[in-house]
Amino acid sequence: MRFRPLLFCICLVGCTVDQPPLLVEDVVLTRPIPGVAMGAGYFTLRNTSNQSIRIDRISSPDLAAVAMHESVLEDGIARMYELQEIMLLPRSAVVFETGGKHLMMRYLETTPDIVTLQFFAGPAMLLSVQANTRE
Repeated sequence: MRFRPLLFCICLVGCTVDQPPLLVEDVVLTRPIPGVAMGAGYFTLRNTSNQSIRIDRISSPDLAAVAMHESVLEDGIARMYELQEIMLLPRSAVVFETGGKHLMMRYLETTPDIVTLQFFAGPAMLLSVQANTRE
């Protein structure tokens, strides 16, 4: 009888499931306004691993182009710069949000209801997610 708690603890340790090293949460993809082909993407990118992760490209088979950007305020003027990479430190998160880091997405002639985003480090695709587009 006294071995039951120990057996239960061993089962809990042995049954845990590891999280993937890279997670994307709270994805919002905006549709372009009429007459404009550009939309934006916002989300939280989370590194669950003990290693740094470098994202140097985000692409989509559903879009004409995807680029990582950051908006900054310099001398009272809002400027937007393209980012070549995002570095996620171990066990950290980077937030893509309005007025900060975000995706600029150029849509094809039609706007899909669901867009696949693929996150790359060099030639390796680390993660692929699908999200609904919205107004």
